[in-house]
Amino acid sequence: MRLLLVVGLTGYLLTAASAFASTVDRLYQFGDLPLENPTAGADLGSGLATAATIDSAGIFVGGNPDLSEPNVRSFANLQKWSNVPSYVLVNDRPDLAPGETSWAASFSRSSREAIYGPNLNFPQQSFSSQLSRDPNGAGPFDYSGVTDRYLQFWVKPNNSANTQVLVMDTFQHGVRINDGKFSLRYAGADFDSPVAVEVGRPGKPESNGWYHVMLLTQDNLFERGNAVLYVDGVAVAAITGDYQTSGLVADPGVAPANRLTIDESFLGIGAGFGGSKFGQFILPAVREPNYFDGVIDELEMGVIGFNRNDEWGAFDFLTENQYAAAIALPGVDPADVNLDGLVQGDGTGPASVDDVTAFVENFFSSKTIPGVIAGGDADSTVPIVVGDIDTRSRGDLNIDGVIDLADWSILNAANPTMAGLVLQAMAVPEPTAAVVVAVLCVGAVGSRRRN
Repeated sequence: MRLLLVVGLTGYLLTAASAFASTVDRLYQFGDLPLENPTAGADLGSGLATAATIDSAGIFVGGNPDLSEPNVRSFANLQKWSNVPSYVLVNDRPDLAPGETSWAASFSRSSREAIYGPNLNFPQQSFSSQLSRDPNGAGPFDYSGVTDRYLQFWVKPNNSANTQVLVMDTFQHGVRINDGKFSLRYAGADFDSPVAVEVGRPGKPESNGWYHVMLLTQDNLFERGNAVLYVDGVAVAAITGDYQTSGLVADPGVAPANRLTIDESFLGIGAGFGGSKFGQFILPAVREPNYFDGVIDELEMGVIGFNRNDEWGAFDFLTENQYAAAIALPGVDPADVNLDGLVQGDGTGPASVDDVTAFVENFFSSKTIPGVIAGGDADSTVPIVVGDIDTRSRGDLNIDGVIDLADWSILNAANPTMAGLVLQAMAVPEPTAAVVVAVLCVGAVGSRRRN
């Protein structure tokens, strides 16, 4: 039965792999766009009229923002709050080249600094969607039926002792620091990862105190949505459950007649934002005053999926996770199974130096991490299969969490000689191995026919 499941999954994965990458809907660079004219130490947005920072993923023409309707709604700019973070020029972010600099946002917890803007949340109802629920009207993009999305950013904490909001995309979805650990929220449920937040990261000096954080949300997966939290390209925690797309926010500080619906609450950076609704006007307010202390940079929010009219892409971990693409796996050869920087081996050496052995020893293995069910027992976890940098080093070439025929097919396309050595290494007189070799041979013949 397991082999049948793997073969069925392979067909899906090969099809998905042919799709183009997901679509960046938002990109907040906190000053890198020349239009902001940043100055170190100045308030974010000091060179702008109302915005705190400009959405660099908006539609530009000749280097200037296209402000014609409906394209103006491609700019989901962040807005200033009572106290806003300041510009800081950094040169120590791990993905920056020597001599390269980047503007970033520096938040002070004691000064209660935060910024906010329109949420992405459920893409088909978001600010830029043609089905937007925003009172200002529809956006330019057809996100109908599209629910999957991600957010990722670089963060350099100055404090790990307090609960702190890093990025919260409505009340339902986001990343925090809680009890000294990175924590995710999905479908209103919170779950702390095992990853401790260390100021300066003394155990990893090459990081210069920075972490890369990603929250990947797939609401169409197996009829129940889920969200996976990655830290430095490694999956560390997950939540599964039904994501709400309608209903009022449970906000006891607001009269029921003035409460926001779930998709009307805001994207908040540095604190969690809600508000009150008066007709079509929404008055924003901080509802989670767990202010952040540190630096955030390169907040990117993407849309994944397709509908009958448009394709918004399939998520590709290797190229779209900023940590994997820039630091852990840039330009890696698929045949470098164990990620030691060399393509070598014939199946007779240890997995640490022999790519064939690394693949054979891990074939049919998978990685699971603990996840909780939103709305269920917070102390009861369920295993969630995940792919990440760790599984890639064991032969998970498509980063789906399972080393299977789909990965061998990728290896065969990249290096037929090594793929053949994998077959030879598996050709031992054991029933399970014999079945595996038979299935792989069928895959090999199929590959030649398709080519």
